[in-house]
Amino acid sequence: MVFGTSSDPVVLDGAFVSDGESLRVIDQLFETLVTTADGGTDIVPALAKEWSASDDGLVWTFTLQDGVTFHDGTPLNGAAVCFNFDRWYNFTGVAQSAAVSYYWSTVFGGFSDGATPSLYESCEAPDDATAVITLTAPSAAFLSGLAVSSFAIASPDALTKYEADKVGGTEDAPTFDGTFGTEHPIGTGPFKFESWTPGSHLTLVANVGARGRSGGVTETFDDPSTPYLREGYVLLHEAPGHAFVKAGRFVPPFGLRLDDHTTQTRRAMGIDASLPETRVTGLEAGLNPNYPYLHAAWFRRARAGRVPGAFDPGDVDAGSGVAVDAGYREMGWSAGGSAWLEDHPVADGGDSRSWAVYGSFNAWRYRRALPLSYQFEVDRGRWTRASGLETGRAAFYHEADFVLGNGLNLLVAQDWADPDTEVKDDEAFRVCAGVQVVPVPGVTLDLRARMLSPARGGGGSDLFVQVHFWN
Repeated sequence: MVFGTSSDPVVLDGAFVSDGESLRVIDQLFETLVTTADGGTDIVPALAKEWSASDDGLVWTFTLQDGVTFHDGTPLNGAAVCFNFDRWYNFTGVAQSAAVSYYWSTVFGGFSDGATPSLYESCEAPDDATAVITLTAPSAAFLSGLAVSSFAIASPDALTKYEADKVGGTEDAPTFDGTFGTEHPIGTGPFKFESWTPGSHLTLVANVGARGRSGGVTETFDDPSTPYLREGYVLLHEAPGHAFVKAGRFVPPFGLRLDDHTTQTRRAMGIDASLPETRVTGLEAGLNPNYPYLHAAWFRRARAGRVPGAFDPGDVDAGSGVAVDAGYREMGWSAGGSAWLEDHPVADGGDSRSWAVYGSFNAWRYRRALPLSYQFEVDRGRWTRASGLETGRAAFYHEADFVLGNGLNLLVAQDWADPDTEVKDDEAFRVCAGVQVVPVPGVTLDLRARMLSPARGGGGSDLFVQVHFWN
């Protein structure tokens, strides 16, 4: 999204500004303990999920939201809240002037030097989830005052590291000599700071996983066990050159054909045709399953965000796509490349372009005493945001396999994916180790332990089991 403004912000530190252009940006980067209801003036939770006041109105206890982190990965806790309040209370020199800390002076009055009385007395954090603020007198304006953007909570680490309180100049012409408010404004808001060129532009990127913002792919159905038709097509084959043609619902040719890595890397590229919401219907033709090979497909699918009928291959929307896969494959090695191109109206997901190079090497083909094989895939692409602007994405996968004996294979694999290269900290990598066993001819048991580690936020691990039947 591109948004025009009348001027640059003064600085991206809510404590030091009162102008609308600055606060408009600050509202995207930071959050306050409480806020006002949409379209009204009622005070509702923000970083604090609940609060209470003592009978005399002097002691206010705020219980914080669970699991909130600043953009630098440090946790929001009671100590962080108190750090911010104590910072404001301890401003000195030019920082105390009404031109700089207008809202503190309006709501709380004086500072720690005692030159004028202050409404603020202290803040304590009895535990990580709680901040207790003590006032010197009851105030009907205190709670509503905390909804003002100037009281947004910032990362204590960033405030210290980037010298947020380094304010110079004069009361009439203050200067902000630290880099917190110009290069490193770190809060908990729905967007993160990317860059600022004064007089030209200021760029923010989405804070993936922020409260109220999607943290990733969710279940496609309310009941995730709902069955659906992944592939169903008519196939004509055994033509000259081992040519084939198929029509119906299928997974278009692209890169390696590995079921387990599909969710992580293919989903990041927006081409995971194994997911119900991205299944496609069309035509595919190919030449030669081995040695020089070429596959090409034309297809259509449902618009972005709409799950088509589970068993209706004809449930598609406007726009179409093509996929081409070509390379050379033999027993000892393989190399190939793929392209996946889609054209859709912006309202239906927009245009996208994805490319892949991949290959494999089978050491056992050349030295029987070394039953080792390796395969890899590198993906790059472009896709269209809802705004109509394009952005990039990337993914990588590789795997090594060691055959211990007939019907027993050990493997270790790693994949990495960045679904939006212009969004910071949305990438993740996964490692897995597993074993594949063929207990009886026609059945393969695939058992893997996997660990996912995103750039920000908590990771996780799981046990992945597949059973393949073949003949």
